[in-house]
Amino acid sequence: MRLRDEAGTTQAATRAASIQVSVVTACLAIGLPGCGSEPNGSAGVGGTSGAAGSAGSGGTSGVGGGGSISLDSLQNWVRHPKNPVFAGNEIASDAHVWREAPGVYRMVYTDGVGDHQAIGMATSSDLVNWKPIADSEHPNGIVLQGAGPSGKDLHLETAFYRKANDGKHQIFYIGYPEESAYHTAIYKAEASKVQGPYVRESDPVISWSAGGLDATAMTSPTIVEHAGKLYMSYIGWEAYPDGPVHIVGMTSTSDGRAWGDKVDLGWDDNFGVEAHMEKGPDGRFYRVGTVGDAQGNDVIALGQSDHPFGPFTQLPTPILTREGPGEDDSITAPNLLFQPETGTAYVHYTAVGTGGWPWVISLATCKYEK
Repeated sequence: MRLRDEAGTTQAATRAASIQVSVVTACLAIGLPGCGSEPNGSAGVGGTSGAAGSAGSGGTSGVGGGGSISLDSLQNWVRHPKNPVFAGNEIASDAHVWREAPGVYRMVYTDGVGDHQAIGMATSSDLVNWKPIADSEHPNGIVLQGAGPSGKDLHLETAFYRKANDGKHQIFYIGYPEESAYHTAIYKAEASKVQGPYVRESDPVISWSAGGLDATAMTSPTIVEHAGKLYMSYIGWEAYPDGPVHIVGMTSTSDGRAWGDKVDLGWDDNFGVEAHMEKGPDGRFYRVGTVGDAQGNDVIALGQSDHPFGPFTQLPTPILTREGPGEDDSITAPNLLFQPETGTAYVHYTAVGTGGWPWVISLATCKYEK
């Protein structure tokens, strides 16, 4: 989540309006269709990012499996009539949703505390009705806030949760000291219980590469496992806000505690900013992300691959356009989750209202076929 300067009417609205999503900025920097410049090696909306790659394995969205999911069957999405399904305390954005157990779902998301962003956690039994966790240690559901030991992560956004092989609970997030500079790095916090308390580290788990793909900023880390290795992708800026902008990939063989082999994944084989990767129940990899359409609007695209780093075969049309309630300004930051028992896919995404306010999380679903 990154916001642009606009007017607001409340403290929360004013602060949210001062940090508006940089989807348009990233689109301009990479030259996606509809962003005011010609395509720059990107599939954009309706493009094909590539053909299938190497075989995947396993599944993380839920139990079950059996047969590949038909990509064509993931085209018809229906918004939930209750939208938005979650509003947070001040804002709600950048949802990462996962299944903890049958009938138990959790979400980490970006919220606000005073004059800075923070990470909240909520629970649900049906993926529709969400409640922030509530106990004495986590008022209003906030699990991470304020600057950590580094002193450079006062503002926290775009959280991603995973449970490590040793049972530890990990939250990856971007942190930065000042909104004006947006000099972000990726940090990690760990806890012995899913609700925390989370212990933050003094150094980023991924920091800037001087003169490299992410020399000034990075955002939206997303992680999947493949063949005993973790794969992360995120958006990196060589120069913020004008770019160039890259989809960056890194891998870990240490349960997410150290990362290496940084590579430019390219806009030919990948797509989307504010994106999320998910390993489906069929063992294949799915990517949802925000791209620009021919009119310059934010839309959400979906693709499928046999490898976390692509190449992804992208659906020819976006799965969501700005047509729902509270989506006048933008839709972005999608999260994909499969429920194999019912053959239903869920996308939670951020909806931004007129003039950049409010920021809420909405839901769309799709019945899929194998």
